[in-house]
Amino acid sequence: MYKSIKIVLGFILLMGLQMVHSQDETDDLGTETVTVTKAYTPTVSDAFKIKSMPNINDSIVLQKKKINYSIFSVPVASTFTPSKGTASRVERIPPPELFNTYASAGGGNYGNATAEFYTTREVDRDATFDLGFNHNSSRGKIEGVQLDNIFTDSRLDASFKKRDRDFDWGADIGLQHQLYNWYGLPEGVYDEATVNGINERQNYYMGEVGGHVNVEESFFKRLDLKYRRFGMRLNPVRIELYSMLHLRLL
Repeated sequence: MYKSIKIVLGFILLMGLQMVHSQDETDDLGTETVTVTKAYTPTVSDAFKIKSMPNINDSIVLQKKKINYSIFSVPVASTFTPSKGTASRVERIPPPELFNTYASAGGGNYGNATAEFYTTREVDRDATFDLGFNHNSSRGKIEGVQLDNIFTDSRLDASFKKRDRDFDWGADIGLQHQLYNWYGLPEGVYDEATVNGINERQNYYMGEVGGHVNVEESFFKRLDLKYRRFGMRLNPVRIELYSMLHLRLL
């Protein structure tokens, strides 16, 4: 038995030496030479495109069956008699009512008064005359102020327009009067004699005249002309401020 054990151990040792020797031989692979005999030239082949409506090859094909229809007609007695239709009337909307003249007036405390008037008249088929008036005033009598505090503002305008075949023209005139009293005095600063000697009333006057001409076939289309004169009067001295002439040619 001891001899058998020695034989087995010797066999195992021999096998282990053989495996170590084989592993040492396989670790060193060495160098290899690769020789290329043809260059790499890839190509692309045409792909097969699936048809959108492929052909179906089926052994069982269903055939459509022909159907014949027949109608069974039965006469029906009818007592319906159509009547003639009548067209409904479209309701007309009445045109807006226009006025060629209006006037208004009003009043309030402290003697306030306002008035407004306007009218337009046809002189003939192609001519019109317009007239307008506007007024706003107050009689003052405000408590706690030392100076007079009345004011008034009035304006009058008139115009005439004429339409001819190839041109139209017009003329207008305007008048305006404004009266103001500057009463903004602080209390307790001026004595009564000084306050009574102040002339706080100021009057402004304005007058203007003008005209225009519109021509259809000409080297100019429109001509405007206006003259205005403005003045201010401080009692009893009168001061003229300026006059203005305005001319425009289009």
